[in-house]
Amino acid sequence: MDVYVCPACSAVVSSSRREAHEKAWCPARVKEDGEESSEDERPAGVGGARSLLTPLCEAATTVTFSSVPTMSFSLIQTDIWGPADTGGALWYADRVMSEYIAAGALDVALDWPLPPSQSLSRMPQRRFGQTPPDCFSSSSSSSKLFSSSDQIPENPGQTSNSSSNPSSASRKGASRGLALALGCGGAPLSALVAAAMGWKVIMTDLDVCLEQAQQNVDSNLNAVRSSRSNLRLADLPDSLDEMTVMELWFGDDAALEKALSDWTIQVKADLEGQASGPLVVLCSDCIWKPELHLLLIKTIISALRQCPTGAGVSLVAFQRRSPTNEALFMKRLKEAEVLCIESVDIADVLQIVHWPPQAQSQNV
Repeated sequence: MDVYVCPACSAVVSSSRREAHEKAWCPARVKEDGEESSEDERPAGVGGARSLLTPLCEAATTVTFSSVPTMSFSLIQTDIWGPADTGGALWYADRVMSEYIAAGALDVALDWPLPPSQSLSRMPQRRFGQTPPDCFSSSSSSSKLFSSSDQIPENPGQTSNSSSNPSSASRKGASRGLALALGCGGAPLSALVAAAMGWKVIMTDLDVCLEQAQQNVDSNLNAVRSSRSNLRLADLPDSLDEMTVMELWFGDDAALEKALSDWTIQVKADLEGQASGPLVVLCSDCIWKPELHLLLIKTIISALRQCPTGAGVSLVAFQRRSPTNEALFMKRLKEAEVLCIESVDIADVLQIVHWPPQAQSQNV
């Protein structure tokens, strides 16, 4: 792909987008005569006219959920052409992942060891009159689940009390499990939703994204607590102790082992009857760089290998952009051989996502 390096802001964009970047998107561009200057102190590249075109350029965005109407998160965003690169914004795939989790997707992991594979089609059938953006039609968007089983509970958004889980009773007063978010970015929405649903969460990304991620975690702490209370999960440990933000490069097994060390200790205790809950690895929109495919897959496998058999799953969501790149990612997944790979039908989820107005009005 031919690229263009902007001399004003040093952003790297495709050559086909050079004109659009120079006219509207470059944060260092000189304002034209008559164009009003904003007097607030927004980060460069967010807010202003651009936020009317895409939610990715809003200085802050608020997300609500069909599956859990009482749950809401407000997230600050930073310039996607700035130091945090694409990690500064809340991308569409993570909105879908977050609604999917709110609908009960992580409850699949609560009944481990998991039985043979089952259907993933049992999603809520509600319709809220919203049409997903074209890039998220049911035929052009997918989430990938790596597990030996998968089943969505009939009552999404509710606490699982399944008697088929021998650990459910001993898990009272403890987290439902550990959610490891890979490449969470500075606006880690799906990780916050997992925390609100009662999971201990470790959010990971490169160092440049961590300050923003921590700021969003801190500012949404009360929202997590409120959601846990509304879902009758208030007896869990304090939310602040349940959410960790740390640096992790894909492929760094030593750092991954350190990040999961407390959980793996608890897993060993669980085998002696003290339930720690399963592991779910979350990853949204992290496959767009083909040179990182193998490292991402390696990290997912390394994390799941620390689980007892059947106690770990990974959900990977991505927006359809490049059929070639996505086919390459799936090919590399299959070549890994140690993963059981299943496609998730998210058509019903797409219908209940609260899409921002900009996405509703445009082919994004």
